[in-house]
Formats: sequence, C-alpha cells, structure tokens
Amino acid sequence: MKSAKKFLVAVGTLLLMPALATAGPCDATFNFDGNLADASGNTQDGMMVAAGGKLAKPVFVAGRSGKALSLDGTSAMRALLDLHPDICPRVTVTAWINIQESSPRRTQNILSTGSGSGPGIRVSGTGLAIGGPANGLFRTNVIRPNAGWQFVAGVYDYAAGTYEMYYGFRSSDVQKMGAAKPGENAFWVGAFNDSLSGPAAGIWVDDVRVFGSALSKEQVHALQKRLPVQRTVEPAQIPGDQFEPAQIPGDQFEPAQIPGDQFEPAQIP
Repeated sequence: MKSAKKFLVAVGTLLLMPALATAGPCDATFNFDGNLADASGNTQDGMMVAAGGKLAKPVFVAGRSGKALSLDGTSAMRALLDLHPDICPRVTVTAWINIQESSPRRTQNILSTGSGSGPGIRVSGTGLAIGGPANGLFRTNVIRPNAGWQFVAGVYDYAAGTYEMYYGFRSSDVQKMGAAKPGENAFWVGAFNDSLSGPAAGIWVDDVRVFGSALSKEQVHALQKRLPVQRTVEPAQIPGDQFEPAQIPGDQFEPAQIPGDQFEPAQIP
C-alpha cells in the first residue's frame, strides 16, 4: 500500500509540474551537420524524398556552421511535423540560406507545410515571401545571389491573427491574417510538398528552426547573433493534454478513498 501511494504522489507531482522543456510538440531544429536529425530533442527527424515521396540521398556542403543541406531541385527534406493551427497556435520558422547562382523568377520553396497560407518561406528572383492568407508577404530586392549566408524568418500568431516576415535585421509590417488554410501534417525543406512543387535549386540551407512560439523581434535577432532564446512551452499547446490533474480519467478517488486504504496518509507507517 505504501508503494502504491508513493506512485500516486509521484504521478501527481509530474502532472502539476510546469512545462519548462526547451522543446515542445511544435519545435524542431535541423543543423544538417551530416544528417537530417532533429536536434531539438523532439525526435522529428527528416528524410530526403524525390518526386512522389521516393527516398533520395541528401547532399551536404560546408555550412554557415558545420555542414549545410545542398538543394538541387530533384529532392527535398520532409519531416512529419504537424504545424496545424489547432495544435500550434503560434509558430516561428527560421533558416539561413546561401544562393549559389542567380535564382530564376519562378517560386522556389525554402520551407513549406504544403499550404500557401501556412508557415513557409520562398524566394523568387531577388524577392522573398512567406506563406499566409491574402498571398502572404512579399518583398523585392532583399535576397542576393552569391552574397553568402542570409537569414530569413516568418512569425505566425494564429491566436492574435497576425504574421510577420524577417530578412536580415529588417522585418516587414505586421500583416493581419484572416482565414488561414491549414497545411499538411508534414514540414518540407526545399520544396512545397511530396510532389516537389516549386523545388529550390542552387540553394544551400542551414540551421532550420521551428518554434512553437511567436518569437519577438528581440528573440529573432538573438537567433541571428547565435545567442540562446529562452522560452516557456505553454501546457495548453501539448496535444492530448486537455484535463486538469484532478480530472484525468481513472483518477476519481481522493487519497483517503483509494480502495483498501483505510488510513489517513499521515497514519501510514
């Protein structure tokens, strides 16, 4: 009986602990240091896919730090990371990109969730765009080929109904979101989806990060400076966690009412 009570106390303690983990269900980090592993601890590892979802082999090159993923338009990385607004009401996506050749005017997807209005970053010529309702946000003459590593980011706050784009240390005006079309339950680097729509070619990508938070301008700039970003994962964002501790199914007894436990807790040897 004593061991049973210790177990219940331990479970209750875990349930009451605040979610202070550095990686939540909407987080992922891809350093591309010779693999497609998710370095956030969320185990959302990627895989390289060709058109139609066929497996492909990733190519790594010298990156901004360590290695980087080289994109040639024939394949893209896919991770089963679901950024649906109901699961992830606030999302920030960031990446470092290096344009190796003059980019054609066609759209090249750097990051995507398979929806034009979902979280995503794409380039077209020297223009940069992030996905979002009402055609997203677009800025011309902000991306340069053969100019080294450039930082890009998109911040989506579905709860507040706004989104914003960053390029270098500049940002766009905050845009009102309106109705957003949810993306697929996956996340791509280098194409729009498994069909390889809008593939990126002649582009290197490094340090791709996904945060289940709408990062502030200060936090985004900290990322550019390679400084740590302190966040708290909100418990309400964790899928399946919809009960108060006292309402968890099967936990319908007060400690003194557990069958076979006829003693007050303080009286148990």
